[in-house]
Amino acid sequence: MNTPTRWRLLCTASNSIEAALVQGRLESAGIPVQRSGEAVAEVYGLTFGDLARVRIFVPEPWLAEARRLLEAPAGDDGAEPGDPAGGAGADDGPDDGDVSR
Repeated sequence: MNTPTRWRLLCTASNSIEAALVQGRLESAGIPVQRSGEAVAEVYGLTFGDLARVRIFVPEPWLAEARRLLEAPAGDDGAEPGDPAGGAGADDGPDDGDVSR
C-alpha cells in the first residue's frame, strides 16, 4: 500500500503572478508543486492584499531542496555558464540581435 504524499507549505506568494514564477522555477527543477488560495483573487481580479496571496506547497521529501532553490539567486542552479543544463545555451555572449544563425 502506498503512503499518501504529505504536502508541506513552502512559502506564500503575494499574488498569482508571483506564485506562477515560483511554481515555474520549482517545476523546472523537477519539484512538484500545488497552489492554494487563489480562487477569490481570480474571481475578483485581485492582485495585492491578503485575499490575493497564494500558498505554495511541495511534497515533504522535496521541501529542503525547494527551500534551497528559492534561496539561491535566480539563474544559480549550479550549472556552469554555457552548459545547456543551466538553461543559458551554448553561447552566453551578448545578443547582437542576429537571429539568422
